[in-house]
Amino acid sequence: MGADLSLNIFIERASGRVSELPLVMAIAVTAFICGVWLSAVIATAALSHLQRHMQKQVRRWQQRAVRAEHAVKNRESD
Repeated sequence: MGADLSLNIFIERASGRVSELPLVMAIAVTAFICGVWLSAVIATAALSHLQRHMQKQVRRWQQRAVRAEHAVKNRESD
């Protein structure tokens, strides 16, 4: 009698009579979690790129300031 019940479950699942709601919900939750994770990775990469770009600009500005200071000192000494 136990074998008949398990066979009955397979037949019901094969014919689509068993609710697919838990499977759909699991897929939706997994997709949501993966979407949030992917968005976080993309945002982190973008912020890292922007930070690197800003650091390069700050270094350029500092170099220009140092050159300007040297130019002013050279003019004063003349």
